[in-house]
Amino acid sequence: SRLLNVVDAAGVSRSQNGLYAYGTPFWGDCCVTRSYDVRYDVNAPYVALTFDSGKFSIDGSLRYDMGDARGSYNGTAIAQNLDVNGDGVIQPVEQRVATVDTANSRPVDYDWNYLSYSLGGNYLITDDLGAFARISRGARANADRLLFGVVRDDGSVSSEEGVNVVRQAEAGLKWRRDGLSLFATAFSARTQEQNFEITSQRFFNRSYEAHGVELEASYRYEGFTLNGGLTWTDAEISRDQITPENAGNVPRRQADVVWQLTPSYRGDNYQFGVNLIGTTDAYTQD
Repeated sequence: SRLLNVVDAAGVSRSQNGLYAYGTPFWGDCCVTRSYDVRYDVNAPYVALTFDSGKFSIDGSLRYDMGDARGSYNGTAIAQNLDVNGDGVIQPVEQRVATVDTANSRPVDYDWNYLSYSLGGNYLITDDLGAFARISRGARANADRLLFGVVRDDGSVSSEEGVNVVRQAEAGLKWRRDGLSLFATAFSARTQEQNFEITSQRFFNRSYEAHGVELEASYRYEGFTLNGGLTWTDAEISRDQITPENAGNVPRRQADVVWQLTPSYRGDNYQFGVNLIGTTDAYTQD
């Protein structure tokens, strides 16, 4: 391979030895020349219980996450006409150079805590048929993406931006006989997202709602196995605090239907199979 140089219409080179820029100007010089010195500590006590009584079983769990972030970070500063290679000549790529803004260190000083739980049960209707249901709540603590502008001057962040919560409920049936297994699950989920998109330089502060049905099947006969599944999802952006007009739109890259099919065969000394995965159309933007 060889490095390529960029030349403008007048024949003037706009790059040097294949280098077009010090930084990422197409992304607002956001992401390369930054410095972090942050420590994240998490403690999470957890308890789980299970009860089984004949045809009925129930299980539940609780987890409490407690964390803190302490440290500092530096963003990007643009230096004009910086002789990066020290040759005494300002090349076109050195006329605008992204550097770490060491003169303006910013603090990181925030805490978070949240409760997660899961409660589910199974009931054996017949020897071949069972029913199940579960409700769950979980979350994740945001970390480095907050440092692109959400952190306040004193290093704190709001509780809504620091933690994203997911709530889900599901119920379904499962049936098995001989080599055939069938599963059907209906689900409903609510999800929060606080994020930063590097390519567009935009923050997200959204909530999503999704409902759907998941179907799964498995069949085995001697050395042959066939596994398959199909998920139908009806999802939407239920709230967007930064861009309210997005509310009601379908989230990007969320297809209505996703399916997979895996046939395989196992012999005495070999095994082979095929994985097929497909989706319906999905939007590239919100």
